[in-house]
Amino acid sequence: EFETIVINTLRPFASADYDFQERFNKLFDGLDVLPADLHNDYYDLAEDGRFIEARQLLVPISWARFHILRNAGQIRWDNELQHYIVFSPYNSEFGLDLSKV
Repeated sequence: EFETIVINTLRPFASADYDFQERFNKLFDGLDVLPADLHNDYYDLAEDGRFIEARQLLVPISWARFHILRNAGQIRWDNELQHYIVFSPYNSEFGLDLSKV
């Protein structure tokens, strides 16, 4: 079962099992999310096999902030990218703009 779920589905920086990834993230104070503004950039990098560069586009947030965003309808899970997408404005200088949450 381990081989089927984990070994046969391994991709760099991605988990094929949503529950496994969520349990892993809960071991820490937060998780990484992808700003919706960077979705296409992340997808393009991942498609080119540039997983390390794609991973650099993720933004860490606390579990408390995650729940606030989710309750406000500003975050969703993307099955294709295997990441949460956050729908808050983002820029590289200031990060996520969470002032409207």
